[in-house]
Amino acid sequence: MLHQAIIAAATEVLAKEGPTRFTIEAVAKLAGCGKPTIYRWWPSRPALLLEVYEGMMKTAIRDNDQAVKHELLPPGGVDLAKDLAGMVRQVWRLWRQDSMGSLYRLILSELMLEKEGARYLREVFIPRRQAFTAIAFQKAKDRGEIPQETDIKLLMDLLYGYSLFRLITGQLDDDQLPDRIGDTIAGIARSGISSFARPEKRRNVRT
Repeated sequence: MLHQAIIAAATEVLAKEGPTRFTIEAVAKLAGCGKPTIYRWWPSRPALLLEVYEGMMKTAIRDNDQAVKHELLPPGGVDLAKDLAGMVRQVWRLWRQDSMGSLYRLILSELMLEKEGARYLREVFIPRRQAFTAIAFQKAKDRGEIPQETDIKLLMDLLYGYSLFRLITGQLDDDQLPDRIGDTIAGIARSGISSFARPEKRRNVRT
C-alpha cells in the first residue's frame, strides 16, 4: 500500500538524515512516488514528520520493558484519576527520551508557524491522540463516576495543554506530578462541568 510505503520511507529518511535535513523530496524518491502524492495525505513536511513520530511512539511502547508496559495498558475503567495519571505518566516517560521529546518539540514549532500545519494538528493529529483518553472519561460516565453532561473535550484540552506546557519548558522529571494532574482533572469532572451552547445574540427589534 502506497500510504504505508511513504511512512516507511519517511521513517528511513528521518533515521538517516535527522529531522532538520528531512525533506519531502527525499521521501518521494525513496518511496517511488511524486511529491503531489505525498501532499494529498500530508499538507506539509512537519505533518508527515508527525505521522512518523506517532509510529515511533507505538514502537517505543511495544519495545519498552515490562515495568513500563504496565503503565501503557488501556484505561482500567475503575477510577478516573488513576486512569488519567497513568496515561500522562506514560507520555511523559516517552517524551523524556531525547529522540521523542526533541522531535515532537521541533514538529510542533514548525506546525504552529503555518496555517495548514496548525489545522492538521488541530483537526487530525490531536483528536486522534485524544480518542484514547476519551475512553477513560466515557468509562467514568458509564459507571456513574462523573455526570453524563461532562464536557470531556474541555477536560482533555486542559490535560493535554498542561502536558505540552511541561514538554516545551522541559519539566517532565517529576514522576509524581501525573497523580496530582489526574486527581485535579477527575475532581473537576466529578464536581460537574457541562457543555453549554452559546446564547443567540438578541436582535434589536424596533417597536
